[in-house]
Amino acid sequence: PLAQELGLKASPLFGAEGNIVMTPHLGASTSEAQLNVAIDEIYSNISQYAKDGEIIDITVKTLLNGDVFSITFIDGGKPFNPLMMDDPDTSLGLEDRKIGGLGIFIVKNTMDDCKYEYTDNQNMLTITKTIR
Repeated sequence: PLAQELGLKASPLFGAEGNIVMTPHLGASTSEAQLNVAIDEIYSNISQYAKDGEIIDITVKTLLNGDVFSITFIDGGKPFNPLMMDDPDTSLGLEDRKIGGLGIFIVKNTMDDCKYEYTDNQNMLTITKTIR
């Protein structure tokens, strides 16, 4: 498990198997913490990779329908569906893993739904999470 690999002792950040879990922090609910991580990961990936480091406009649209919160990220970068990336092999040790892909893996595993489409020369990635 990652916790052992890093030499860390038991902590609220690690589940029973020693894997990192998304936990509330600074008063945020688990859903809010997971959304914060997802937003950061997606925004970082778009801004870093969408046009090979060039400045790019990113539009973010939000929708709250009852307790279901959706966020759509829209950019005019090169077409790329991050949901099609292979999941990293988390059973491997850190030194044996390929770099990249862990952020979108976390997003896919903490959001209730993730959808991608490429329309009118724009990438559109929508994540949805029930907030309580």
